[in-house]
Amino acid sequence: MRRCWWVVIGLLLCANAHARMLLITSQETALYREFQHGLNLVLSKGQPNVVDVRQAWEIAAVSDLTAYSAIVVAGVEAAKALSEHGVVSRPVLYTMLPFSSYEWLEENRMLANQHKVLFIDQPPQRYVQLAQAAMPEMRTIGYLYGDISGVYADEIKRAADDAGIGFVGVDVSSDVKFSNLLKDGFASSDAVLLLPDPYLFNRRVVQEVLLASFRYKRPLVVYSESFLKAGAMVALFSTPEQIGRQTGELLGCVGLPCYNVIPQRSYPKYFSVIVNEFVARQLGVEIKSAGELLKYLESVEDSLSH
Repeated sequence: MRRCWWVVIGLLLCANAHARMLLITSQETALYREFQHGLNLVLSKGQPNVVDVRQAWEIAAVSDLTAYSAIVVAGVEAAKALSEHGVVSRPVLYTMLPFSSYEWLEENRMLANQHKVLFIDQPPQRYVQLAQAAMPEMRTIGYLYGDISGVYADEIKRAADDAGIGFVGVDVSSDVKFSNLLKDGFASSDAVLLLPDPYLFNRRVVQEVLLASFRYKRPLVVYSESFLKAGAMVALFSTPEQIGRQTGELLGCVGLPCYNVIPQRSYPKYFSVIVNEFVARQLGVEIKSAGELLKYLESVEDSLSH
């Protein structure tokens, strides 16, 4: 199935072989270079040398955006810069954005009219599927959330309900003493999920959460490799290169009928799983390998796409 998909993408890229596109990145950093590498791996199959790259601060000097068939905006600062440029009459694909940042841009009317977005966040149900695959005996999943990550609480509960497992949601941004909130979340769950929340999970809070994981012997399911290395048991995320790869595939549809059927809001279809085997042993969890878990999740994705 994946091989067939690449054939289709190749045909679409060839159909757009003479298109010219603009990539706006927020910064010149390793993260965005990795994203661009993933993008180029796809585009180079049928569209060599058609992408002009500009950083956010350079956009004011671009006089004619109509010279491009499409614009890719990578990151929040890039999105802000494009909004200051004025009316954009070309299709715009926003990417490398968390859901919360996209909502903020939308509320402040900083998005182009003809746009689609590829979030860097994972679909919430994917985390529930990962937790259940990693811990088949799990009966209840806890979710610690704040003002930002709370937007996913209902979706995670629905995913837990669909999977036949209990759900314990704990708003840790409330006025209740933090240690009591952690006790509520960990003592009542077999595993605890955390999703990105910049206003909540600072270094001090993360340390308290990690200590609670070991104190209550409850594994953490998290969203980043750095969180995993700090003491979580399993992480699910998409790398910038994977986001770039999917962005390139979406660009292959610009100007073709398939672009109209792409959802305005998309989650990553390429993702990575990492397991902290040392933590799993410390918590007494017999967990499958990262490769096995990734293969399982991919099989779930394939079955849902049919």
